[in-house]
Amino acid sequence: MQVKKLPVILFFTTLLATVAVASAIEIESIGVEVHGFASQGFAKGTRENDYIISNSGKGSFQFNEFGLNASKEIIPDLRIGAQIYAQERGNYGHDRVTLDWGYADYRFRDWLGFRAGKIKNPIGLYGDSRDTDSLRTFVFLPQPVYEDGMRDLFIAMYGGGVYGTIPIGKAGELAYQAQVGTLLMSADDGTALRAASKIMEGMPTTLGVSYVKMTDMDPKLGVVHSLEWRPPLPGLRLVATGFHGSMDAKAYTNAILPQYNNLSLSFSNYKLFNYGFEQTWRDLVVAGEFSVMDFKTTTMGRSSASNLQSWYISATYQLTDWLQPGIYYTERYSYRGDWDGSKYHAATGRPAHNAYSKDLALALKFDPLKYVTIKMEGHLIEGTAMLDASEFMTAKKHSYLFATKLTLSF
Repeated sequence: MQVKKLPVILFFTTLLATVAVASAIEIESIGVEVHGFASQGFAKGTRENDYIISNSGKGSFQFNEFGLNASKEIIPDLRIGAQIYAQERGNYGHDRVTLDWGYADYRFRDWLGFRAGKIKNPIGLYGDSRDTDSLRTFVFLPQPVYEDGMRDLFIAMYGGGVYGTIPIGKAGELAYQAQVGTLLMSADDGTALRAASKIMEGMPTTLGVSYVKMTDMDPKLGVVHSLEWRPPLPGLRLVATGFHGSMDAKAYTNAILPQYNNLSLSFSNYKLFNYGFEQTWRDLVVAGEFSVMDFKTTTMGRSSASNLQSWYISATYQLTDWLQPGIYYTERYSYRGDWDGSKYHAATGRPAHNAYSKDLALALKFDPLKYVTIKMEGHLIEGTAMLDASEFMTAKKHSYLFATKLTLSF
């Protein structure tokens, strides 16, 4: 068990001082609104299965994040804003401070607005609000749909977009967003680690590859689109979103044949489609999403196709002002149609449970004070499709995870 004492102490001392001085800050004299959050968590899981947080098998405090944002209305209908963000998730993040998002937003009419800069991606029900920890019940959103390890890919893009809300009479209203841009990705962040895992999984076992390191990530132009229907039924919203893109990359491996040590590869025809619903009825919120992901990996003249499928169903209930329990069940299949992993096993010789993941999560969210949120969460997991390929051969088919998290926000 590793406790990084100095970052944790600085983390909370700074935030507590900020909250004590200005709880929900608004610099009224210049019209700038400032808000922020900071959290520290702990995760402990099955020793052989480091799920979500690396080292969680031994118990890990390498699980924190903080953000600070500011916004200001320059002229009527024109607002600018930005957020800096840092996180640690075991073997990625490393508390590097980055520009999480920052853009100018001009609302010309209700049905037409424009954004430019580093724009949040509205992927799924909660893609553009996933960082607002105090508003959600769970420590971890369902990972097959909201994979923490690929947050850097999906959180935002540099570019421009349009959005608006259109009334459609008795059928309610439609809210749309569409944006085009590129991503800035690090070769040692979460998506790079998942890419390295995908390369390792596809390498023949005869090459003796036990290590893959991404050395360059070069995303190309991408497109995100979202359509939300708010029918005339109280508390219901239906969402369809998509992401399209491609990326070139380079990687180093420790293959026994030198020609496999330095690889140039591409991830092309990347397509993600997500469909979801959320129904709020008094203190009960029921939500569900279905997601498909397709892309092609090409290296050394060979191509392989991936077609993932994921879904979840969740429910939360506001039991009291300070207590909210929640539950979700989620599944991921690495290859659509191979529901028990038998085809994967026949093709690779690896265990069938490497090709799927099924996760039942139970959570409790406490709000003892206005700006303080405490969460506890337990997971029962079958399958290892969400793990890195380097862990496949030693990971257990059945595993557990316990996580807890303290968040301060203002």
